[in-house]
Amino acid sequence: PVIPFLGSSLVIILLISFKRTMNRLTKPVTFFLSICILLSTLLSIFLFINNVVVNHYDWYLDFAIIDFNLSLTLSSFIEKILIIIGLISLSIQSLYFFLSKRPQGYVLNLSIITAMTGILLFTIMDGILPLPLS
Repeated sequence: PVIPFLGSSLVIILLISFKRTMNRLTKPVTFFLSICILLSTLLSIFLFINNVVVNHYDWYLDFAIIDFNLSLTLSSFIEKILIIIGLISLSIQSLYFFLSKRPQGYVLNLSIITAMTGILLFTIMDGILPLPLS
């Protein structure tokens, strides 16, 4: 779930730095962001096919001021949801690419869609959304 979020963050940073150039590169940016979501979806498919189940993977990171505790859960049900969300997001990106006239905010909108997909995938794996584990 981190791949789409990191990819969209990179595009947003590049968009802020090189606004005019990034707005002209709609096809490569669309391809890059679609690949980010596709990699995450393919990873979910791989985990689902191999029946990988992780009840709780705890990761604790302690900075000087900030404590970061990450607890991820994987089950076949969660992997199915991750695959469905990835495919829906890829469909939305494809429709947006083919149906839009590529206005000024095209790259930013596509980056926001990809970032929201990554955040949604992460919240599902983190257990923030109450989903059954069966």
